[in-house]
Amino acid sequence: CCTFYEAELVVGETVNNLFTDTSVGCLDLLNLLVCYVCSPNQSNFYQPGQLVICSDFCDRIFTACSGAVWKGVTLAKRFDNSSHFCLSRGYTIGVRSGSCFNSATAHNNNMWIVLFCLFISVLFGSNFRLKLFIVVLIFLSILGFTESLSSADWGNSLGSFTQSFSRDILKVDSLQDTFNSANFSHLYVNGSRLRDEMAEELSHIYSEAIRAVETLANDTEQLFDARCNYTTSSTIDELQTDGLFYDSDTTTFSHLQDVTSVKIPDSVTRDLITRDIALTSELTDAFRNVKNSSQYVTRLYFGSVEGFLREYPGGEWERDFIGFPKDYDPRLQSWYHVATSRPKDIVIVVDCSSSMLENDRWQLAVSTIEIILQTLTQEDFINIVCSSSSAYRNQDSSDATYVDARVLSPCAQDGLMPATSGVKRHLISLLKEETPFGGSDHRDAFTLAFKLLWQRSRECEPLIIFLTDGVATDPVICRAPTYFGTEEGALFVPGPECLFDFNQVFEHVNELEADYTATFGRDEIKIIGIALSETDTTLPYNISCSHSGFGLKITNTHSIYTQLSPYFSYTSQNTSRTVLLNPYGDEELILTAVRSVYSQCGGTSRLIGVIGVDFSLADVQLVLSRARSEDSYGFIINQFGEALFHPRIDPVARLVPNPIYPP
Repeated sequence: CCTFYEAELVVGETVNNLFTDTSVGCLDLLNLLVCYVCSPNQSNFYQPGQLVICSDFCDRIFTACSGAVWKGVTLAKRFDNSSHFCLSRGYTIGVRSGSCFNSATAHNNNMWIVLFCLFISVLFGSNFRLKLFIVVLIFLSILGFTESLSSADWGNSLGSFTQSFSRDILKVDSLQDTFNSANFSHLYVNGSRLRDEMAEELSHIYSEAIRAVETLANDTEQLFDARCNYTTSSTIDELQTDGLFYDSDTTTFSHLQDVTSVKIPDSVTRDLITRDIALTSELTDAFRNVKNSSQYVTRLYFGSVEGFLREYPGGEWERDFIGFPKDYDPRLQSWYHVATSRPKDIVIVVDCSSSMLENDRWQLAVSTIEIILQTLTQEDFINIVCSSSSAYRNQDSSDATYVDARVLSPCAQDGLMPATSGVKRHLISLLKEETPFGGSDHRDAFTLAFKLLWQRSRECEPLIIFLTDGVATDPVICRAPTYFGTEEGALFVPGPECLFDFNQVFEHVNELEADYTATFGRDEIKIIGIALSETDTTLPYNISCSHSGFGLKITNTHSIYTQLSPYFSYTSQNTSRTVLLNPYGDEELILTAVRSVYSQCGGTSRLIGVIGVDFSLADVQLVLSRARSEDSYGFIINQFGEALFHPRIDPVARLVPNPIYPP
């Protein structure tokens, strides 16, 4: 990625989204800066964990980007000078040419980039034979490039070298002889005993996890209930003392192992959460006590309903390629919502008519649905209906396109799907491939939505989320043109643009609701209406309010979660519960226990956040490893029959939202 074009392809979107009001020259220099990750000369300017950037290159970046706005403030106002900017990114500033990174270093022969990438794959690959082959490939590639070998000669050299390497270096023949003459003995494994040991160890850790997370949750609730009227005059900057790490552009703390750290997402206004940040600093002792009381605890954290994360042990937040802290909002994580939300059966009806293409309304709808899907768990079931009605693309109806309301996923035309990670990715990809077209007759879409909810067998609350721009007129033709005979010939009168009477939608939904309650004897289906952008809210608000729901408006993509807060408040549990999430991890299995936390200030139960505790399952893995032989191995499955740990399956590197609910 060491050309302008390739850097743009690899990280351009990330760089472009960091700032607003950014000049082309600034973006070009930032893209060049990213190229240090694959420069063949990296050993000259990259020390372990730290980039040495040339002072003149730092000056060029700061000058070009001084007017760029980051988190509401221009870089020129946020930083005193170019050195201040580069040092805050975690870089070291160098002046000696050849020992620091600049724009000239970013460009190099693509051949060396390929070799460097091969070298990286050797360092981080796990397959020994593949790594060995790549080493040979690198050697012969260098040989071929330096001696200008033809493709045929290079291929012959590779084949000859591979044969001789296998024979003389790996000693394949002698190794096979050794195996043939070896004396083998039987290994007896007491599977029942190992199984019982593993079950006992796992049960002990699960019990500790439940006890730890409930202790912390109780401490947090007592803290908030005892300080209902707590206020602070401190600002965020004044709170940046030892013991706190904010993703500040001016402050860096390293290895804060005995204090808590705070992470604030980019979309949150910091001054509005100062009170809760200051108050939760008093949880440090409670975190420390739980950590010291258990050999299994690795990490403890509190995700606030206001959006910030406090964790223990503390440390500097992970940064991206060019030194900016990666964004993180705990409210969008699966561990947060399995603890706070109750099981739901949801059908999302999204307006797919032509008017949605205006003023980026379709992108706003997709972004909103993506946030909603992110916050669902495997306890929830979901499907999406795309709502539009037939129309003509041309005035003369030569290109008639018949589009009807349809269930978006071909995998579930007659029912709902569990909101697994795979299902959510599948639905988002389908939405992003969709191009709105047609009229705004939403009757068929609601018929499909009720049909999908009729098929469900669970007693969970049914919910329809209706996203629309509320516009009744679409810029397409909904009826064929008319031809009138005259003395001068046929007179062509084009068909009118699509205009629909939304009263018919209200009446149709009322009929569907009556049929539903009469047939199944269940409570009515609640409808939440979401108005997109600054358009007419009549349709989504009226249809939701007449069906025990409520309406809300999404006007921009910057703070969708905050704008959806009435929806999240409605779907929350209102009672605390402990949830254990499926173990995950690369080299070491981690078990996560979470519990929602509620304050009773003012006599009303109010969600204040979620407590989480991570536990190491290394001791369980040790028992599992003792069961491993040629004909035996240990594994763990959950109540759904899914493998949590299995030697023949690659471990899950990240947390997955598959909850376990203790009795």
